Amino acid sequence: MDDLMGAFLSPGEKSNKTSNNNFLSLEPIRVHFREAYHSNVSLRDLKKLFHEIMRKYYHNCIKSSVKDGVVYLSLFENHNSNNNKKRKREEEENETTNPQAAKLYVYCILQKYNLETTEMKNLLGDYFSNHNTNHTIANTICIAGLKDKKAITYQRASIPFQVSPLLKTLQEQQSSLQKENETGQLQLNGSDDGWVRLVRISTSQNSVDSGLFPSPINIGDLSGNHFTIKVKHIAPSQPSENWGSVLQERFQQTCEKGLINYFGQQRFSEEADDVLTSHVGLCLVKGQYCEAVESLFKSPSQQQHKVDLQDLYWNKFPSEMHPKHIPARLKDVLAITKALRQTYKMKYGNQNTLTNADVQGRTPRWRSLCEAALRDGVPYALRTMWVHAAQSLYFNMTASALVRRLQAQPLPEEEAHALLLPLGGYQTNTERHPLVTAACLEAQTSLELTTEQLYTQRKVCGVPFSGGERALLVRPREARLTVTEERGEAVLAFYLPSSSYATVLLREVLGTDQWW
Repeated sequence: MDDLMGAFLSPGEKSNKTSNNNFLSLEPIRVHFREAYHSNVSLRDLKKLFHEIMRKYYHNCIKSSVKDGVVYLSLFENHNSNNNKKRKREEEENETTNPQAAKLYVYCILQKYNLETTEMKNLLGDYFSNHNTNHTIANTICIAGLKDKKAITYQRASIPFQVSPLLKTLQEQQSSLQKENETGQLQLNGSDDGWVRLVRISTSQNSVDSGLFPSPINIGDLSGNHFTIKVKHIAPSQPSENWGSVLQERFQQTCEKGLINYFGQQRFSEEADDVLTSHVGLCLVKGQYCEAVESLFKSPSQQQHKVDLQDLYWNKFPSEMHPKHIPARLKDVLAITKALRQTYKMKYGNQNTLTNADVQGRTPRWRSLCEAALRDGVPYALRTMWVHAAQSLYFNMTASALVRRLQAQPLPEEEAHALLLPLGGYQTNTERHPLVTAACLEAQTSLELTTEQLYTQRKVCGVPFSGGERALLVRPREARLTVTEERGEAVLAFYLPSSSYATVLLREVLGTDQWW
């Protein structure tokens, strides 16, 4: 890495800018590295920056990876203009004999642990791309549903068949193993002990066309999820209490009557002491961009990292607006800091036209900078998470308000289970039960949202705000509970519709506000 930094920071030569398409401009690397190298950035962050630059500026011609501390750069042979691309004879023959090859997909079942969805797709994409460097396929891998990071989960996925000859080899191996009643699993390891396994891949035995399908899997292609959860170290609230019987009674009652279909805590932040993404999202829905940025710097966990985010924001921005001051764990704060810095440099260059007084006074210039940074500088996935968290909070508050009304004015059980609550958004159905309408108004008033903000905006900070509806109550199915009192353990197994949270059921059954 030191050799790479030296090469990129050294004075440019003719190879830096040339009319010959066989050479690549290193200017983006030099510009970013020169700034980072002289800003006391840690080596870890410098390495991360290097790979980010590779993906951003050279994704179609260079692939970067690290193995055993060694940096590997792979130059795609065909990085020149598509008009001049020389295609291999095998590719031409494949298209002649099978014109639909580019539209065929392999379906598979994945098992993962301690991986974000993006990291999982990158691991799979890197593995298959290594066998055919003309393609990078992480963004073409499609999955059904988003699974929890901190759990062992299974999900279906699709991979474009033509991107890697290894897929055909894996199909053949799968067929052979199935005949012998054996299990073969490809495992790819990520960071922090995370991994993903290719448990099963479609073959000619389980599809019509040699294990290939004409369309990819969509994220909504699932009706629900099966859960198996073991709870340990259970202790009764009263020493003489038979807690096993209490759990069985609560579990049976929840399965019979259903539970409130709240969004779980992980919808709003990964840890209890993280920034509440719903508050950031609410500010975006209201168009309060300065307030959205300010809320990101109110992380309760800042004391753990010996950094005063409030002081950094109110007293040191924009002069010390640098990611090096932000702990890597605070991803949301890190993302907005990078976005603010980048937007500030693009709008004002090296001119110090903004001061700390602009920040403290929320001047139009600072408000404009915050809006541009949020809309154009923060990754789309992060903005989407913030906006959806705000919609989830609105639903949860509406559900609580409606339950209070149902306690005072009960409805028949089936009628109550048929109630749908809005998430906000311009496509939301306006015809509702009178009790739902009253509950919606109460939640809207509590959150200080106008009807225009909640129901007429088509986009919020660049994120589509279509909205929808969600059931108030949900019943677990295929449910069973096994209790082992002498070990203080219980195993719960059940099925919930898609988008329903197992942690909400656990809270009901265990009678706890524990944050998972």
